[in-house]
Amino acid sequence: MMSDEIITGWTWERLVGALEAHADLDEEARAFGALRRPRKIRTGRQLLRLVLVYALGGLSLRSTAAWAEAAGEVSLSDVALLGRLRSCGPWLAELASRLSAAAHPEGSACEERPVVAVDATMVASPGGKHKSPTGCCTRPTMWARSASSRPR
Repeated sequence: MMSDEIITGWTWERLVGALEAHADLDEEARAFGALRRPRKIRTGRQLLRLVLVYALGGLSLRSTAAWAEAAGEVSLSDVALLGRLRSCGPWLAELASRLSAAAHPEGSACEERPVVAVDATMVASPGGKHKSPTGCCTRPTMWARSASSRPR
């Protein structure tokens, strides 16, 4: 099963290989607007790597930009990185949808239901003991199967 391959013992090359078996990262990044003007970040692979380093690495935007330069990926500012990351939502949703469809080709009982990402971040005021939600933003990110199975 593909999902097990990604979870246990993955490397960057193995992860990209699993993704590229189901999607052309460069073409789809351009089609979904994640790569508009390929100047510094030229490929979908580069952009995906930056997204994952930022999202999973626990780094700030500035630290992620510094990591990218030190790793020889790309040299860009934290503000430029933020701009690139902001445009990745629809592309990442499509990638997640394709991986979900590939991992479960038989579908499920809730095939037509949307998957929703919920930001339930809790923030305490300085010196405060009470935490309050930051707005609890919910946003539909993908449909359970694939883009072609969205309700009409």
